[in-house]
Amino acid sequence: MKYKIIPMLFCVIFILTIGLAIAEQQTLKPVEKGECTTIPQSHSNATIINITKIRYPDDTEDYTMIAMNTTNGYNFYYDFCNTSQVGDYIVTTCGDGDGVITCMDFDFPVTPNGKASDVQTALIQILIIIFFIGLIFGVYFMNHRIDFEKWNSSLFEKYAKRNLLKFVIGSICYSVMKHSFLIYYLLGLPIMVSIADLTYTYNLTDLSAIISAITMVYTVGIIVVGLIFFGYVQEWLMDLFDKMHKQEWGIE
Repeated sequence: MKYKIIPMLFCVIFILTIGLAIAEQQTLKPVEKGECTTIPQSHSNATIINITKIRYPDDTEDYTMIAMNTTNGYNFYYDFCNTSQVGDYIVTTCGDGDGVITCMDFDFPVTPNGKASDVQTALIQILIIIFFIGLIFGVYFMNHRIDFEKWNSSLFEKYAKRNLLKFVIGSICYSVMKHSFLIYYLLGLPIMVSIADLTYTYNLTDLSAIISAITMVYTVGIIVVGLIFFGYVQEWLMDLFDKMHKQEWGIE
């Protein structure tokens, strides 16, 4: 009989412990780094509700007791603003409603952009990267099959026939494909942006800062690449007009 009393005693102690401290957990929406989030808590018969523990993403814990604010004695709140770290936070609140100590954990993620990391967003970004990489390879293989000498000769024929619309369109396409580094560069931009978004969404802070800086430089580099491209186009046009002049095609 005495051997049965010990297990029963443990069960009673366990039930009393659960009754004295009921722990619950609630997940709040993501918070942008450096911004504030409101921790809500409510109880009709609570005289005070305190924040008793804060667990930070680096696993440090702060046990400083902080009284939550209230305007009606029922709804309590606290504006938590110490969100300098990126990662998951857990804030524990405890109150004395109905004579029972009730505690609740509020967890929320802090991200660089305030958006939750989800598989669907990551999948879309990955598909975008794969798509534009595919375009780059497609342009590369197509570019190696083009006979640019033949294409250049056809532009002379279009001008000779005074088909200026086809001449202009053909000249633009010829210049872009001939100097395809511009296409590669422009197609690389959405790839860089998608990679930056992935590192940003998944809170890879150090890598995100590096990728963002590279993306910014890459974006500004469009101006330089554009100037180089137009330099090649100008050189080609001057050569084209010179040939037309020599063949007396109406250019003085």
